[in-house]
Amino acid sequence: NIVCEGTIINFADGSWNGDPTSWQWDFPGGTPSSSPLQNPAVQYNTAGVYDVTLTVTNSAGTDSKTLTGNVTVVPALGANAIPYAEGFESITFPGTDWPITNGGGNTWTQTTQASHSGSNAVYINNYTGNTTNTSDIFLTPTYNLSNVTQANLTFWLAFAARSTASTDQLKVYASTSCGQLWAIRYNKSGTTLSTAACTTSAFIPTSSQWRAETGIDLTPYVGNSSVYVKFHAVSDYGNMLYVDDINISVVTSTDNINAEKNIEVFPNPSNGIVNITNLEN
Repeated sequence: NIVCEGTIINFADGSWNGDPTSWQWDFPGGTPSSSPLQNPAVQYNTAGVYDVTLTVTNSAGTDSKTLTGNVTVVPALGANAIPYAEGFESITFPGTDWPITNGGGNTWTQTTQASHSGSNAVYINNYTGNTTNTSDIFLTPTYNLSNVTQANLTFWLAFAARSTASTDQLKVYASTSCGQLWAIRYNKSGTTLSTAACTTSAFIPTSSQWRAETGIDLTPYVGNSSVYVKFHAVSDYGNMLYVDDINISVVTSTDNINAEKNIEVFPNPSNGIVNITNLEN
């Protein structure tokens, strides 16, 4: 249910417990926007998140089903140039640019109870409400990497396992096909994922219990005009998992820096983009 702009989606009637004699589909954002066919094909030309409704009728009556946010249409051209930074301070999450997939129970939520910087972060509550193997996903906006030679993803993470046997997992994927195919770029679980000691209490991190996850290489995707990133959490009924300050940094030149030059690097230290000045000029 994630496609590029301009994609045609084939829908199939899944009605049961009776044979419909007529169908009425409604596709806000689609072309056509409605259809009386049992199994219609619909084209989506504009990025966004769209509902789908099917109403079926037979001699016994009518029934209707709406799937909220069933179709996510991704811009054919990446919505964001890089370098890029997002700290979840002023965006709507979840929302059109940050859709989620809820595996049942809790899901990714914006929170003010803890953050690496500012006031907000996003988190998944695996402490209560999410059973083992519950899978929850949030998607970032798309990025345009067509004019860079190297790109790296970083983010800040906070997590404490419930016990050393817990195997809560976080995976990060990238896609150049609007989410049709994904390649994994990051994968940690259990105590390897942890940024603090195990606790049997609901975990709310202090400022010192955040860790920068760096070196997530997006260079295989440079040259692509639309790159999509997915954060995928899998619960082992463990604990709270927080993500903040997602950054994509770039190198726009392959020129080597002469180490013998008198240069200044700032800011120093840095967790993201740095500036280099030649003091001899």
